[in-house]
Amino acid sequence: MKTFKNIILYFSLLLFGCETIIDVELPDTPNRITVFGYLTTSDSAKVSVSVSKDVDEPEIPRYGGWPALKDAQVEILSDNNVSILQLDSVFYQGPVQLEANNTYTIQINHPDYESISATTQIPPLPSIEQVKYASKLENLDGQSTALKVTVVFNNMEDLAYYEIQVLGKYESVRIEYDVDAGQHIPVDTTMRWSSTALYTRELQGVSGIKYHYNNILISNESIDSQLIEFPFYIEWSNLSKDAELKVIVRRIDEAYFRFRQSIKSYHETSGNPFAEPVQVYSNIENGLGVFGSYSEFSKTITPTINE
Repeated sequence: MKTFKNIILYFSLLLFGCETIIDVELPDTPNRITVFGYLTTSDSAKVSVSVSKDVDEPEIPRYGGWPALKDAQVEILSDNNVSILQLDSVFYQGPVQLEANNTYTIQINHPDYESISATTQIPPLPSIEQVKYASKLENLDGQSTALKVTVVFNNMEDLAYYEIQVLGKYESVRIEYDVDAGQHIPVDTTMRWSSTALYTRELQGVSGIKYHYNNILISNESIDSQLIEFPFYIEWSNLSKDAELKVIVRRIDEAYFRFRQSIKSYHETSGNPFAEPVQVYSNIENGLGVFGSYSEFSKTITPTINE
């Protein structure tokens, strides 16, 4: 028994008596301008411009993101045209004639930070023949009830990127605090558009069900470029029988795709100590963030569901 106690003592000393504290000096990296914005075919542009922060900086309690960087010179360049965006307290925005297939460059200068730039080409509209849906709901995993929807493309060009999103009309109840009653009470009810959860099943040889939260990213690098029909499922648990749905298909540029894909991977691996670290994509030269573009097709449908 004494020998056994000595063995325990030995291993205890081995585990806890060999601790070494090493001070590691992290490089002093200057803060950089951070940009977030997508262009689409319209007559105006809007981007978020802020500054990166150090790991040990305190959190800033502000809803909607970091405070905007003031006194920045933000320009959108296309051919020989230069458009200057102005800060409206949250975003830099202004009139810019944006057209598909044209290339646009953002340049931002500020006296306190290194100048940054990024370039995007607005893709053409996705070529969609129709959006069709099933007449009955399906049970995907024994719990989720879903509606199968299929986007039928006329063609999917090589090296093209797409995003699918569906908005459903949900009942929204506005409540206010009643001082006399001493509690919150409903004031009125409105219908509002909100993203729905999306799934895919047995797509491109992948068996089982994949949850996509509120958008599906598609790349012709990973699927058959001759694919015409793209089926997916909309979670139906919070929708009424005669729900109105808005199916959105975006043709997106590579920067948009890479950034959103890296954000998805970041959230999917969060909290997993065995997962490979995820580097969030950025295409901003000398800065951080993303500057991309898209063209959008949308169709509103009201599926007829048979019991």
